[in-house]
Amino acid sequence: MAKAKAKASPKRKGTSAKKKPKLEDVISEIKKINERLDKVESDILALRGIAQPQTVPSQEEAGQQ
Repeated sequence: MAKAKAKASPKRKGTSAKKKPKLEDVISEIKKINERLDKVESDILALRGIAQPQTVPSQEEAGQQ
C-alpha cells in the first residue's frame, strides 16, 4: 500500500535543473541594491528635513522635557 501511495504522488521536476548564480553576479546585484537603498535613504532624509526643519531631540533630551 505504501508503494502505491508513493507512486501516486507527483515527482518534483525542475528543482535540480536550476543553475546556481555566479558569485560575481550576486555581488553586482547586491551592489546595485545597496546603491538604490542609499539613494532612497538620502531621499527620505531630505524629505524629513523639509517636513521637520527643526532638529529632532535626542532620547535624553526628550526624557528631560
